[in-house]
Amino acid sequence: MKIKSVPFKFVFIIFYYLSCSIPISAQIFGEADLERLIMKHPMMKNYDKKTGHFKNTPHELRNVQDLKNENASLTLELNNIELEEIKRAKGSLEADIQNEDSFWNDVVSDSNRKQLLENKIRDNKELIERNGNPGFSKLYPIIDDMCNDIFVSLYDEKKVILNKLPRYLLNKPDLEGKDFRQFWNKPSSVILENYLKHSYYISQMFPSVDKTILFQKVGEYK
Repeated sequence: MKIKSVPFKFVFIIFYYLSCSIPISAQIFGEADLERLIMKHPMMKNYDKKTGHFKNTPHELRNVQDLKNENASLTLELNNIELEEIKRAKGSLEADIQNEDSFWNDVVSDSNRKQLLENKIRDNKELIERNGNPGFSKLYPIIDDMCNDIFVSLYDEKKVILNKLPRYLLNKPDLEGKDFRQFWNKPSSVILENYLKHSYYISQMFPSVDKTILFQKVGEYK
């Protein structure tokens, strides 16, 4: 059985959010397959397994040379705007402004564009210094949005939502003499411990083992 794997760091972060966000005071239990919900989220289409980053987002890993080329183009545009501002200011001193509304609209438009260009150039320079890696600060907002989307479908104030045990693709192990049958035939702590050490391997063979098991004594919760 081939099982798709989810990047561990994203699963860990979302598991943390889930554990902190779902109320635990209820008596009704529900089950969610968080791994499946993560994989089906639209944002996962942008996840690049090779880089570990999300494409088409602020968390995308950028090529340093591309960033330098982009800054060169942005700097050229910025210089042209500044030259236009000088030309406009000189013209306003030498002759009366014929259309003041148009004049000031151009001033404001150029000022706003300059601010955008300067911010973009600055951000690119920071990325260049980090070899194109935006860092985790750009990842957290993406995780926040994904968690919010997932929690909307899970939230129920009357329920405690428990997640299925995550499953990961593992290499074929040597299970000879390590199955639970051995313990039934000869109940000893050594056999049981040996079984438990390899139980996560055995679990890959039986899909039902990721089911949540709950035990509640009658009358324990009122």
